[in-house]
Amino acid sequence: MNEVSKDLSFSFSLKNCLSVLIIDDEEEQLSFLGDLIKNIDHEARVVSFQDCRSALIHLLENMHYNETLPDMIVLDLLMPGMSGFDFLEKLEKFEIQLNVIILTASTDVQNELVSKLCGAKEYITKPVSMAKLQTAMKSFGLLKV
Repeated sequence: MNEVSKDLSFSFSLKNCLSVLIIDDEEEQLSFLGDLIKNIDHEARVVSFQDCRSALIHLLENMHYNETLPDMIVLDLLMPGMSGFDFLEKLEKFEIQLNVIILTASTDVQNELVSKLCGAKEYITKPVSMAKLQTAMKSFGLLKV
């Protein structure tokens, strides 16, 4: 699948609808998460990347235009190349503060602690359910309670 958004100038300019960036190296997971988010909010704009580096480039190109940044990022931790931890550290370095949900197969409490210290606001272990994702989105104020 490579990046779903090959055009890095793509933006989340329709701010009246939810915008989500998904980063996961597994194509099936990207598709599943995109469908799950669309089931939660049919008008959501979803952009997906299979690697953190491409997603980071996309964010850096759009960071000066707040209206083009996503409302939420769903991020896998354990990926080849740049890991989810590395991605969070880069966001912090560039002072990009976004709602980040870690979605991972890792049940290691240490990973959860480090993720939150690096700026992630929610930590969900796979498999994800619609209820878990909705709870995280509500905590960000992205869904009505």
